[in-house]
Amino acid sequence: MTKLKIAVLFGGCSEEHAVSIKSAQEIARNLDPEKFDPLYIGITQAGGWKLCDYPDANWESGNCIPAMLSPDRNVHGLIVLEQGECKIIRLDIVFPVLHGKMGEDGAMQGLLELSGIPYVGCDYPELSAVHG
Repeated sequence: MTKLKIAVLFGGCSEEHAVSIKSAQEIARNLDPEKFDPLYIGITQAGGWKLCDYPDANWESGNCIPAMLSPDRNVHGLIVLEQGECKIIRLDIVFPVLHGKMGEDGAMQGLLELSGIPYVGCDYPELSAVHG
């Protein structure tokens, strides 16, 4: 059986940054290693994206490399800067575990919709609610 490559997005710019890390830890503990090949993408409070080993409390000071989710549907994944070169990691699904502003307001879902990568959670809010 082929494992699904799942990106767990956590952290973020909101005041709920620490809560997001705890949520990501719970998900990491409960992902079935027979079914999933997890990648942990932490977003710093300043907005920097980093691929890290695990979503622990000190993830930013660990073994992290710059990464970003590409909105380009042809990439369908992450662009990672490793040893001065860009590398693409194709993703099967994204699990956004972001709380507060820029996490629960549709911003991340909008980026994921652009990227074409399936994700866990609600769809992007309907624009009809904005335009009446």
